[in-house]
Amino acid sequence: MDQQQRRDNARLLEAWLHLLEVRLEEAGEPAPDSPEAAARDAARHLAEERVAELERRGTHSGGELPLLGVARRFALSRDETFVLVLALAPALDGGFRTKIGRFYRNVLLNYVSVDLCLRLLYPDRESRILGRRLFAPDATLQRSGLLRVAAAQDMPSRLLTDHEVSLPEELAAHLAGMAALPATAEAAWRPCREESLDPFGELVAAAPLLARWRAAAEALRGLLQQPAGGHPLPVLLFRGPFGAGRRMLATAFARSLGRPLRRVRLEGLHLKLDDWAPFVKAMLRDCLVQGQLPLFTDLEALEGGQPDDRERTLQRQILLDALEQHPGPVLLTTTSEESGLLLERPLWTFDLPVPGMEERELLWRRFLAGTVPPAPDLPLHEIADLYPLTGGLIRRAAEGALSSAGSRGVDAQVEADDVRAGIRAQLAHRMRAVAEYIEPHGRWEDVVVPEETATRLHEMVAYFRHRRTVWEDWDFRAKFSTLRGVSSLFYGPPGTGKSFTAGVVAAELGMDLFRVDLSQVVSKWIGETEKNLGRVFDEAARGHVVLFFDEADSLFTKRTEVSSSVDRYANLEVNYLLQRMERYEGVTILATNHENSLDQAFKRRLQFRIHFPQPEQEERRRLWQALLPARARVAGEVDWDYLAEAFDVSGGHIRNAIVRAAFRAADLDVPIDGELLHWAASAEYEEMGRLIRR
Repeated sequence: MDQQQRRDNARLLEAWLHLLEVRLEEAGEPAPDSPEAAARDAARHLAEERVAELERRGTHSGGELPLLGVARRFALSRDETFVLVLALAPALDGGFRTKIGRFYRNVLLNYVSVDLCLRLLYPDRESRILGRRLFAPDATLQRSGLLRVAAAQDMPSRLLTDHEVSLPEELAAHLAGMAALPATAEAAWRPCREESLDPFGELVAAAPLLARWRAAAEALRGLLQQPAGGHPLPVLLFRGPFGAGRRMLATAFARSLGRPLRRVRLEGLHLKLDDWAPFVKAMLRDCLVQGQLPLFTDLEALEGGQPDDRERTLQRQILLDALEQHPGPVLLTTTSEESGLLLERPLWTFDLPVPGMEERELLWRRFLAGTVPPAPDLPLHEIADLYPLTGGLIRRAAEGALSSAGSRGVDAQVEADDVRAGIRAQLAHRMRAVAEYIEPHGRWEDVVVPEETATRLHEMVAYFRHRRTVWEDWDFRAKFSTLRGVSSLFYGPPGTGKSFTAGVVAAELGMDLFRVDLSQVVSKWIGETEKNLGRVFDEAARGHVVLFFDEADSLFTKRTEVSSSVDRYANLEVNYLLQRMERYEGVTILATNHENSLDQAFKRRLQFRIHFPQPEQEERRRLWQALLPARARVAGEVDWDYLAEAFDVSGGHIRNAIVRAAFRAADLDVPIDGELLHWAASAEYEEMGRLIRR
């Protein structure tokens, strides 16, 4: 508010105060037909004309005066505006309370009461009885939080007419021309950035989406220009995955409307249930008072569904009830595909998908334009194709890549490994609650399995490498509704190399390996397991990773006949897993020691079922040799054939024996020899409960 507007506002409020004083004197006149009453009647008309004239000037001045703006945005009637100013009067003029006490001839009745409002507004008893409706809890003034009606501190009367009428402090400050950020929301709200010439110019999206967003903003601008109380204004819901640009799009809408935007992050807001309704009510009121657009982000934080989520469910319902009553537009963001918003007012939903490959490449080039230049051969086109990331994840991954490259010195450039490390860090951060990053290691030469198993493994890798050629270039997708990804089952006894081979496959494909933590995925609450699995597959799809489900039989169990609600929901989990496996376009590896426990539908729909049998003697000999590092201190010739023949164990036990022998040799400060290896293998045999061949 500039200096001229402050002066105009002061003149308007002074005119209103004068009118209130005239009405106060007029209401206290005992003889309505006396000459004094006629003079006061004339004075009242002059005061009303003065107020009307200043209001006309305020409407056409450089900016809208606070009182006029509140009356317009809340569609207040003339009587409601009168009550609002009367409740404000003691804050504007300290002597006004003295005049009220004189009016009642009682110094204790020196506050603005319901009775005083009715006496100054209406000349007869019938009108006053009808006018009590202005102070009802569901009437505009109280429902919108503009007015407080409560028993006065010194006069705890139960009668409505004796109740004190007052304004919230922040509203009184705004009407007096001292507008500030509302104290009720100061800790939670964040201002938007400055306006730009093209509000949607910073957004990177397909042309049809940009056209739709601009058209919606134009339509909303037209609705806001209509008279208050006309066509109902919509609630705008921006829905999409993390980093899709939901908040940026909401900011673009606010800029296009020329409205300040205030945001509250629901996920970071910790309020008790009793404080929740007053906070939401005050927040929406303050936004409407100051002409701001309220933006509630992270609506999914209020989703319930579990028995201990009752408070969040109630908070969500309180928020939705407040949105129904709020006359202005409200902006919401959520990552949940099912928002579940049932509103009687219009709801405009904007779904923000993951950017296309061209948009992703453009985003990579934009965010990598930093102090460290990208290498000339940086394959951004390939990276954009492989990793379907949202704009927010690309920005964070690019920041990580720039930091990694910058740490190497002044002449460093951003290499492909820097970019992949940045992507991996973001993906690990998003998946850390339900999955663990495993560093891929090993080579094909280190995988000791039967020839048939090795052939199937090479076939699986070739299937994924050439999927684009077959499904797209050769148009096999038009003939077969088969998924583009690869799903495989590794089954066999413990220690036969299933987990190790999963890492080798990931390294061979140049992909990251994430092992799903089933203890974090499976939940006793209905629907939570599906939600956790959905997050696993969604994040994995963005990161081009290998998903590894170890001990999969604990999750992918056989479906049973429905004899109870537990069976029904367990079967629903299996059905959901089948659907997500078919939709996932990456690599999924399931490992189990109990292949017969898996659901038959899984085994039928998996492209590859690869058996890891207990190694034969020749394979055991190769494992003894392959698992011993080349840099290890080894003394003399080791009889590998004897170790392979004497100890019928899996590769996991051979690995344990070699490690045990190495630590024993280090403790004795001697090289590893056949005797130590025999001792370590014998110890493993004893722990297995097997007889040792001497």
